[in-house]
Amino acid sequence: MEKKIIVVITYKTLYFFTRICCASVRYFYPDADIYIVKDNLAGEFSTTEMEQALNVKLLDLGTDKYGWSAAKVHLLASDKFKGQRVLSIDCDIVLAGRFLDDLYQKTEGADFVVDPDYTADINSEEFRKHYYTFDVIKKMDPDFEYPGFAFNGGQSIVTTGKVTKELLAPFFDVTTFPYYKRRDILPQADQSLLNYLLPKLQREGKIKIAPVNFMLWSDEAKTKTLDLEKLKEGKEYPYVIHWAGVLRIPYLDAMTRPDILHFFQDFYYSKVPFGGVIKRARALVDTSDYYLRNLYRKTLKPLIKK
Repeated sequence: MEKKIIVVITYKTLYFFTRICCASVRYFYPDADIYIVKDNLAGEFSTTEMEQALNVKLLDLGTDKYGWSAAKVHLLASDKFKGQRVLSIDCDIVLAGRFLDDLYQKTEGADFVVDPDYTADINSEEFRKHYYTFDVIKKMDPDFEYPGFAFNGGQSIVTTGKVTKELLAPFFDVTTFPYYKRRDILPQADQSLLNYLLPKLQREGKIKIAPVNFMLWSDEAKTKTLDLEKLKEGKEYPYVIHWAGVLRIPYLDAMTRPDILHFFQDFYYSKVPFGGVIKRARALVDTSDYYLRNLYRKTLKPLIKK
């Protein structure tokens, strides 16, 4: 049974979601090692409360300013957790169950586990928008072959050290911000880069990738049918739920599946001294901010434009 190591990338504007994300991990895996990588590019913020409440550790990857998902690439190139597999997730994700043991077992021997997007038309505008333009990649690298799937970079099981700084060097400089070097060819930052580089390395026999469906979008039809009581039991839904591409604000009632978010938020505050008071105070601020912004957008902003 592999050790559970989870790394969450977080930054200031989505720190409210990070508390929920890490709470979901701790709820299902009381003994897991949870690490956060703080990206201070958008401003510094304190994580002390969460570190103490959920036994979360800070992970130092050599810098504190990353930008567009660069921290995930830094993690791959690091020597942290050598020889171990790590669940790397964005902070706008929650776990929907205890699925890792089964996933590790099904993918034994794989260096990377990704949630596959079996796109039929790799020349479509949608594919180019999210991943890369295949003809441009082929022009740069005539030996590249589409592996039959692409994947969202928000969640994956990774083995660090397999993608070395030297292999990354033509596309990503780990020492110099803004790190990405070929956004003209790989426009979607880490997602374009890894959708190109990982299949290339697998074709060369340097790594092994296992495509397994273990992610749901928060607004997809299947997510809407999840039963919260069954989710709490941890056995029914072997997934993570990802809120990318939808509204993400501290006023949870305005988001998709707010009941799930509220459940894990409540779990978080149950671990915080005077958590009930702190939760109510933050909720008051968040609710007021939400309605004031709506009021401004619907009434004051049109008047100002006139």
